[in-house]
Amino acid sequence: MPDTSSGEKGFIYPTLYPNGNRLVVSVTTTDHTGTLVMIDGDNHLELVRHPGEILAYPVYDFKGNLVYQRGYDAYIPAPSSIWMVSIDSDNPADNEPVLIEENVRIPSVSNNGLLLYSSAPSGLNQLVLLDRTGTILDTIGNPKIGMASIVVSPDGKKVALSAIEKGNRDIWIYDVNRGTATRSTYDPAIDEQPVWSPNGDRIAFGRTGDIFEILSIVVDEK
Repeated sequence: MPDTSSGEKGFIYPTLYPNGNRLVVSVTTTDHTGTLVMIDGDNHLELVRHPGEILAYPVYDFKGNLVYQRGYDAYIPAPSSIWMVSIDSDNPADNEPVLIEENVRIPSVSNNGLLLYSSAPSGLNQLVLLDRTGTILDTIGNPKIGMASIVVSPDGKKVALSAIEKGNRDIWIYDVNRGTATRSTYDPAIDEQPVWSPNGDRIAFGRTGDIFEILSIVVDEK
């Protein structure tokens, strides 16, 4: 639970360590300071602090680093960038964050270290493929409006995301090698926040309509 006595308001964008024994969350605060906090049982350790900004989409890169988005607004386009900080050390709170890329958002990392992100909001968004130095290797598929909640499959071959087409937000799956995009949901409600199963054969996602539901779909292996 948030420590309201210290100014914490709520936890957003939770992400588990690969072994599942610790949790990293973005914390909203009364003074609008963006922080990422590691939760280990009853212990809360602040990892990163950026005054005046919300920190979003923290992901572990399997090399001892936490990758995250700095700058976020759910309602209007806002400046955003992707940063990285080392957290697998004796004193992770002492490590300085490093900028990866400006004017991009929503990082996702596969088990083998493949990093993807979306271009900053400007109507259409484009997926790009990077190597570990941050060099853009290729674009993936065609751009779509409002790409969000981008997650790489465990094997790094597919990308799930939510995007808008003809005014409706649905779940889409991109094939990284072929660049094809497949629409996976068609409900008029809002479908977003996809999460891959450990073996990559299913995707769970949230659907917001008259009620909020958590659903899952089988992923086509083709």
